Amino acid sequence: MASEIPFEILPAVEQSAKKSTGSVPPFEILPVDPEGDAWGSVWPEDIWPSVSGEAATDQGKVAYRTLRMQGKTFVYYSTAFEPYAAVVERLKQEGGGKLDLFNTAYTVWIAYHAIMQDRGRPKELDTLEEADRERILDQERQTVARVQIRQSIRELELRLAAKSTVEAD
Repeated sequence: MASEIPFEILPAVEQSAKKSTGSVPPFEILPVDPEGDAWGSVWPEDIWPSVSGEAATDQGKVAYRTLRMQGKTFVYYSTAFEPYAAVVERLKQEGGGKLDLFNTAYTVWIAYHAIMQDRGRPKELDTLEEADRERILDQERQTVARVQIRQSIRELELRLAAKSTVEAD
């Protein structure tokens, strides 16, 4: 008994190992101080009380916010956000370049989240009034900022430990 099966050898099909999920939009991250000119355009008075649920003068409650302008995403972070301001004050007193390392880590993390939040906003939020939508998004930003402050401090500690290990060798 014999059997034949015709076949053809084809070249291997190339597949990318990782599918592209999109590109990072052009963005810039900037600090905003309540005393500065930009504060009112980032957190305007007409939505501020609705966003925080507090009086308009309670500026230590907001963490960051994105605004799209001229094809670019601007991530503004508040230098008055209470947990951030407390860490900055402590690191200023400690010196040794710690503040710069902390700020770099913190701004990278919040920019990452701000862009993700801006691009991946759930459709359910579009049905809400602007004030309610901003309140929900702002609460999420406050939570993420607190986590990122802790993460940035941990990253700072790891970098300093690595640096001291290298110097000891």
